[in-house]
Amino acid sequence: MKGRGILTVLVVLLFLGAGIGLSRLGSLQGGFTAPPGAAQPKTPPPAKTTTITSAARCRAAAGDVEPIVVREQPSPKSVVIARVGAADQALTRLNARAVKGGDWIQVRLGERTGWADGAEVICRLAPDEAQQVIAPVASQVLSALGTRNMRELATHVHPVKGLRFSPTVDVDPERSIVFTASELAKGLDDPRHRRWGSSDGSGEPISLSFADYYGRFVWDRDYARAAEKRYNEFGAKSTTRPNLWEVYPNAVVVESHVPGSKPESEGMDWKSLLLVFEQHDSTWYLSAIVHDQWSV
Repeated sequence: MKGRGILTVLVVLLFLGAGIGLSRLGSLQGGFTAPPGAAQPKTPPPAKTTTITSAARCRAAAGDVEPIVVREQPSPKSVVIARVGAADQALTRLNARAVKGGDWIQVRLGERTGWADGAEVICRLAPDEAQQVIAPVASQVLSALGTRNMRELATHVHPVKGLRFSPTVDVDPERSIVFTASELAKGLDDPRHRRWGSSDGSGEPISLSFADYYGRFVWDRDYARAAEKRYNEFGAKSTTRPNLWEVYPNAVVVESHVPGSKPESEGMDWKSLLLVFEQHDSTWYLSAIVHDQWSV
């Protein structure tokens, strides 16, 4: 009897030990429930996730039938890591970088990333994606323009390309006026006359100080309050053929449109201001301010 009693005690102790071990295991696996009155373990917050909503598919530039060359670094001397057929849309845009001599687009090809010459590919955001990416920045730019705050506007100027001004949507990349950020910051105080381009129809040169040009071809309407704003869709009413996509093939273009209001003008007194943004090392900068209006 004495031996049986000892055996019973050993069996009870064995089960108790197993129960304690299972409780500890349960606590490690998240299944342990604390006894009443004990402090409950804190539940960690859910992990934050990042969703990429602005990735654009890339295609070969218009008329280009040669394979798109993808390089390891943004340089024509860098190692080639892939060649993609011109008709394929296997590349996804990730970023962009401006260097002397042109632009480079960072792309993803499967699990690999590389760089394609911006002159060889078009990786343009759809209108809804463009709006999501650029609307807050465009609002800041329009606010600075409306208050003539050139120092604030200068913070948005493209650090490599500067800021181009064009009085028409037929942009002349060779002869149009381009300001650096530092030049823009003090531009309204500069009385010097510049040739900004030629008037549509007459062909007369537009020779004005920056302040006069600003009042005539930049802020001739309150574009910040314009009810019609379009993203990567523009020129619907333009009487001049726009060439913005030829000059800025991978940009985001914001059109702020003010419809005509004078009955005697039959709607032809409309005006538009177009803001051209280009990406550089993950940031979208202002590269051009373009004016549009009805012309003969």
